[in-house]
Amino acid sequence: MQKAIQADVVWIGVSRELKKKGIDSSKVIIAATFPEDVSQEYWAIVTFDKKIYEFYYDWLNKNVSEGEIVEWHDFTDDPDRVYLSESVQDVIRHFDALNS
Repeated sequence: MQKAIQADVVWIGVSRELKKKGIDSSKVIIAATFPEDVSQEYWAIVTFDKKIYEFYYDWLNKNVSEGEIVEWHDFTDDPDRVYLSESVQDVIRHFDALNS
């Protein structure tokens, strides 16, 4: 239960930070996410218009919900550079299948 609660709090923070970057969190698919450290998570997302972003959400010395996005990368033009590129490719294939 504790992990589920923390995941919800992390998503609240990530959503807020995505909004600052002009991205509607209700229009993204999470291709991959995992804990990188006790106060940092790796994320790879694909937007509904197939933009690909990789970043870390970090809350070192803060409440989880007050974290921020660090190491933001736009890999839209080079999806193979994403750390978990196969997960991203799966999301893209899913979008393509839905739109064909």
